[in-house]
Amino acid sequence: MTDLAADLRAQDLRFLGRGFRGALDASGTLVETNGNRHVTLKGSANGLAVGNAQADAVLRGTTTFDTAATIDGQNRLSIQSLHARNGQIQISADGSPSQGVNLDARLSDLALLVTGFPGPVQLTGTFADNPQNFEMNLNGTGPGGTRVRVDGTVARDFSTANLQVAGNTDSAAVNPLLRTRSIEGPVTFDLRLNGRPSLEALSGRVELRGGRLAEPKLGLSIDDLNAVADLAGGRINLDVQGAVEAGAT
Repeated sequence: MTDLAADLRAQDLRFLGRGFRGALDASGTLVETNGNRHVTLKGSANGLAVGNAQADAVLRGTTTFDTAATIDGQNRLSIQSLHARNGQIQISADGSPSQGVNLDARLSDLALLVTGFPGPVQLTGTFADNPQNFEMNLNGTGPGGTRVRVDGTVARDFSTANLQVAGNTDSAAVNPLLRTRSIEGPVTFDLRLNGRPSLEALSGRVELRGGRLAEPKLGLSIDDLNAVADLAGGRINLDVQGAVEAGAT
């Protein structure tokens, strides 16, 4: 049996270089029994930064973390609990990578990572690391009432995939990118990627029903906008219908 305990206190991580900075206070233990290694790690970081603008925005303030895991005699990892949180993000996880890790991650504002898309994001589900592929069953929510489900597998070398991505959102979510134009209306999507990642391997449908597109500069709008995009065999077939009206706002 081996017991180890360690404490780390660093007032400033700049000595690491590469844009790292902030204070870190952490403690950990390693207990080995019957060929299994039990590891715990807990602590906090204040003003943590890693030299990447988006990551630094997510890490600002005080971040706390607490995890417990086991590594068996065949170096297989099992996470009993993992928790990390600050004012922007919360992450919880448990499980085994080979059997499936249960994940619950929340971000307070997507605009911290993607400019122009404000609002909270949540991702829940399972992710497994198998010998041949990565397997996932994930559900997400985001700005504009977005809901998405991702199911399937991806080869470990990313050469092939068998994924289904389905859900719905509001087209108004893209308005920050349209400058003077605006669009609104519900969008549904049901797509499958089967084979080597490419347009040829992508199939399914994206659909907007009862939408509205406005162009105030021209004083025009398209009301009762219905648009359907069908993808198959490397082709996209579009069917767009709507009524053009004057006096857009």
